Amino acid sequence: MSLTKSRARRAVRRAEHVDFEGVKDPRERGRHNHQGLLRLLVVALASAKRALRAVESVGDDLSRTTLRKLGLTKAPSDTLLYQLLATQPLVGFAQVLVRQVKTALLHKHIENDLFEEGVVAIDGKAVWSGIFAADPHCREQTENGRTYHVLMAQRACLVSSSARPCVTQRLIAKSAGEADTFKLTFGFLMKNFRRSFEVITHDAGGVSRENARLVNEAGKAYVFAVKGNQPRVHMAAQSRLGCKENDGDAARIGETFTQERVDGALLRREIWRCSVQADDPEIEFAGARQLWRVRQTATRTLPGGSVEHTVEDRYVISNRVFSAQKALTLLRLHWGIENGPNWTMDVVHGEDAGSPCRNGRGVAVTSWLRLLAYNLVSMWRRKLPPRRDEGVATWERACATLERALYFDRMDLVTLA
Repeated sequence: MSLTKSRARRAVRRAEHVDFEGVKDPRERGRHNHQGLLRLLVVALASAKRALRAVESVGDDLSRTTLRKLGLTKAPSDTLLYQLLATQPLVGFAQVLVRQVKTALLHKHIENDLFEEGVVAIDGKAVWSGIFAADPHCREQTENGRTYHVLMAQRACLVSSSARPCVTQRLIAKSAGEADTFKLTFGFLMKNFRRSFEVITHDAGGVSRENARLVNEAGKAYVFAVKGNQPRVHMAAQSRLGCKENDGDAARIGETFTQERVDGALLRREIWRCSVQADDPEIEFAGARQLWRVRQTATRTLPGGSVEHTVEDRYVISNRVFSAQKALTLLRLHWGIENGPNWTMDVVHGEDAGSPCRNGRGVAVTSWLRLLAYNLVSMWRRKLPPRRDEGVATWERACATLERALYFDRMDLVTLA
């Protein structure tokens, strides 16, 4: 299949329509349009460029027509881009991301095609780690005698869509954790995306009784993992559903399972469920209706022919009654935030490797631009026809073809690699 000019123009229009209204220009004056500079950064990051010198090269290679569509008359230097990132205020970026996602929902570039009710997964993600504090929100950590600094963000992803777009993020303060930040993130989601989701999922790190109450009172469903940080609920779930040392209790409860092959291992996931009564003294989560136990067994054949089995049990609490099949689907969808934006940010966009600007608020600003870039690529990838040996087009191929789409007016026809 060929990438025609009409398809390429649609890709450029999506970049052109990223609206940075409300994001303040830190410069008193400048030769380059502020929104144009930010759009160029987004499209270059979407093309998997990691360094500002590479962003400058993208600007140099774009035609004057495409530059004008982005809001520029000429390509900026990497020095100018560095200075902009270092001084750029963060106010307004959250709403830029909201407008991008809402526009895509309106035009059905993003749909709840994997789970009709809509599911948002929330998870923490390091957007910077290094030997110095590159942002005021960085926290100091020590591991194996080595001290380093980490900037954490809590991100929300619409995992019920095959595009898996990020819908918001919030930097986690030094003195706060994921559970503390959840209230602000959930409030933002309710204000801006109330109609787009019905279920919130979170791993154990962000779970608390207060957060369960917030979700339940908002009329939404929570699917929360529970571990030792919620000892009463965790112990109750183990007692009622069984654990590795006590499988006899679980044997009498109905079960279902799914199987898939991932990275050469056969994964089998089984689920057991039990009901929770409204006045249950051991379960203090508002509206709780079900406890789940999910056992994941990974079977892998090692060199030499021996077989290795790895077993992991997880426990989950929910305020809705889901069928066993839907429960497994929801858990699989939650992992979509790890396999989608988190993995892509680190491996494709190089978030784990560092930031192109480490002064001022450069790291935090870059994290917002990377989210906008990721959404741009994810929507492009969703419509990209896969090769014969691919179930879905790879992220690397999606970035490469999107980059070529930016140069559409310099080519008559571009063949997809």
